[in-house]
Parts: sequence; C-alpha cells; structure tokens
Amino acid sequence: MPPKLNDSEWAVMQAVWEAHPASAREVHERVSADRRWSYSTVRTLLLRLKLKGVVRSKREGRRLLFTPLVSAAEARRSALRSLVDRAFGGRVGSLVQQLAADDELGPEDRAEIERMVAERDSSSMGASGGVDGDVDGGVDGGVDGGVDGGVDGGVDGGVDGGVDGGATEGVE
Repeated sequence: MPPKLNDSEWAVMQAVWEAHPASAREVHERVSADRRWSYSTVRTLLLRLKLKGVVRSKREGRRLLFTPLVSAAEARRSALRSLVDRAFGGRVGSLVQQLAADDELGPEDRAEIERMVAERDSSSMGASGGVDGDVDGGVDGGVDGGVDGGVDGGVDGGVDGGVDGGATEGVE
C-alpha cells in the first residue's frame, strides 16, 4: 500500500505522473501555475517523496530526473481506501449514500454507477465483491473515473504508469 500523501505531495505527484521522467524544474513549472511555491519547496517535496518510496531519481547529466514508483491509480485507491475506512467504517456503500444525500451525484453520475453495478453483477456471477464490499470489489469505476479510478478530488487526469520497481537510491 502506498504511503499517505499530504495535499502538497499530491500536487507534486500529479505533475510527476503527467511528465515523467521530470526534473525538479519541470515539476516546479507545472505546479507553479496553481501554487506560488519556490523551486526549493518543490525540490524538498520531491526529495520527501523519494524518501517515502513514491518516486525515484536518476541523474542524467546535471539533471536529477524523477519517475513515479506508484501509479496514480494505486495512490488514489489507497487514499480512497483510507478515507472509506476512517470516515465510513470501511463501507463503500456508505460513501456513495453520503454523496447521494449531499446531492453530489448528478443524474449522469447515478446512471453511470447503476450501469457499472449492473455490468459488474452480470459479469461476476458468483464472484466476491459488491457495492458495499471493499474498494477493489466495490463499485469498480465509481464516481468520476470510479472507485478504482478515484473519486475526482483534483488528482484525476494524470498519466498512470511509471511503476518501474527497483529500490530507491539515496537522497542526493
């Protein structure tokens, strides 16, 4: 399970997922459109992410390039699982009920969830999982890209991938 990321780390990881391999300068350029962070702040966040094992770095000439070791989908799944466990007692169905009660689900979202549940039910007769099961066995797809794809909280849209494996090298 990927380590928990704070809001600043999510912003940096989004840039890394979109542009990997990326130098600290490239990441800074991507995040500076939304945040007024200095280059050194972005570099510090990248090095913190490296220590957490979420990115790795590789020297290319004078540049240090960062590549994700955790895909965006894995990070979203882990964050959503943590939220569901903490706030909803581990029940995905309770999360969906809360979204529906708060009018966060529009007609298109509801129709998409119903379609996915019906599709899941018809393709997995006898298989484990379900709407109120765990994240992977729950509403696969869910809201705005799905439970497996993440509830859109500003972290969707990145390019998944970058799972290279391998050990992380020391902070340089």
